[in-house]
Amino acid sequence: MPTGIYVRTKEYREIMRKVMHKAWGSGKMQGARGIKHTEAWKERQSKVMKEKELPQAFKKGKSPSNKGKQHLRGEKHWNWQGGIDEEHKRIKQSAEYKEWRNAVYKKDNWTCVECKEHCDKKTITAHHIKEFYAYPELRFVVSNGEVLCRKCHQRKHKPRRNNYYEQRTV
Repeated sequence: MPTGIYVRTKEYREIMRKVMHKAWGSGKMQGARGIKHTEAWKERQSKVMKEKELPQAFKKGKSPSNKGKQHLRGEKHWNWQGGIDEEHKRIKQSAEYKEWRNAVYKKDNWTCVECKEHCDKKTITAHHIKEFYAYPELRFVVSNGEVLCRKCHQRKHKPRRNNYYEQRTV
């Protein structure tokens, strides 16, 4: 196939305008808008689509954005932290952690200890006073928790955000 810049002459543009006008009727490319399909055509298309095997990425529960990107999973991902978040996720999803979080909310009456603002479900955060990873024995102690709104929680963690993963010990 030839490469390079093609000069569209006035003659060429005029020919193409006529061809497109004739092909599409209105002079503008409308695609398939306005086309009325017959019921027989719809049934045939439905049957064809049901028989097609969908790629794994498009099946229920799979994200098409990750289609074919095996190189971005696990140790091959650019932000891989050595598997330390697996334990973090397991603990944060446990019943014991959820009980601790709710007890902290009740202890501080759903109010941020920094700005004294009453929090709702979307803005409330249970914060560990002593580090979650540095003090595993204090993870579920209610007195080691305080309620913060999301803004105050971000402010509290911002100074150490850059070297956060280096400080954590699992």
